[in-house]
Amino acid sequence: MAVDGNFQRLEQEVNRLLEVLEQLREENASQKQDSAALKEENSSLEEKCSALSGECTSLKEEISSQRSRIDALQAEREEAEALRTRLDRVEADYRQATESREQARQRVERILARLESVQP
Repeated sequence: MAVDGNFQRLEQEVNRLLEVLEQLREENASQKQDSAALKEENSSLEEKCSALSGECTSLKEEISSQRSRIDALQAEREEAEALRTRLDRVEADYRQATESREQARQRVERILARLESVQP
């Protein structure tokens, strides 16, 4: 009977180990599925990352282009301001010259009027 008990315990242990083995196989299969899903997700993320990297490069180029345009516009604005300042000076000089001519014309008219009054 002791032999039967040993065989029975051995059989129980073998059954327990078979159950553990089955659980491990199920876990392994589940982990393989998880691993495959993660690999697929990783691949998808790498594609998205690559696309975003290209988009980022494109945006950087556009920013650089916009900065160049801003610099050109800034230079044009500064040139326009300088021209405006110069125009203001020329207009002021013109007004002053016009006033001087008007004053000179008035003096000449007064002199001519005096000469006409003096001459018989």
